[in-house]
Amino acid sequence: MALETTVKLTVNVVLSALAVSNLMHLLPYSWSQQEKWQEISTEVKHSQGRVNNLRTVFSRYFDPQQAETIMKEQSSRLEPGQRQIFWQDKPAKDAKKVINGE
Repeated sequence: MALETTVKLTVNVVLSALAVSNLMHLLPYSWSQQEKWQEISTEVKHSQGRVNNLRTVFSRYFDPQQAETIMKEQSSRLEPGQRQIFWQDKPAKDAKKVINGE
């Protein structure tokens, strides 16, 4: 009976040692997988922000209510009742005359 108990105890100790050894080999792999998962989740968050921005732009461009506004922004055409204003820089001496009321 003592021999049987010793053999069982020895087998259990060897199995426990093998289990601990395998766990020690798997821990670095698990840590590297967790680091990769963190990197991927960070990239997903950044990509999600870009996707949200692109969805907003997409929905704006394909919104029928905003089509006229977008066409005005992207073209140089004016409505019939509008006039285009051209800003010009005045020379320095003319600017003094305007300020002084001359």
